[in-house]
Amino acid sequence: MNARSVAVVGASPNNGVATNILAWSKALGSKVAYWPVNPKYVEISDLLAYPSLADLPDRPDVVAVAVGGAAAAGVIEDALA
Repeated sequence: MNARSVAVVGASPNNGVATNILAWSKALGSKVAYWPVNPKYVEISDLLAYPSLADLPDRPDVVAVAVGGAAAAGVIEDALA
């Protein structure tokens, strides 16, 4: 994968898939910019958290969606906008 940036929607300080993505990237020393997205938090895994995809500093190359149900459909629509 040649992504320069990855938005992780649904990231939180709690253990879970999204948090694992952030932890793996740090453990591997990834040079990719990871942006946690969750309106409930200011910081996640020592990274600035963003309230929504629209608030990111740039359009991400990859969006990892770790929210369920109807929320996932909205995230995918936002990612395609």
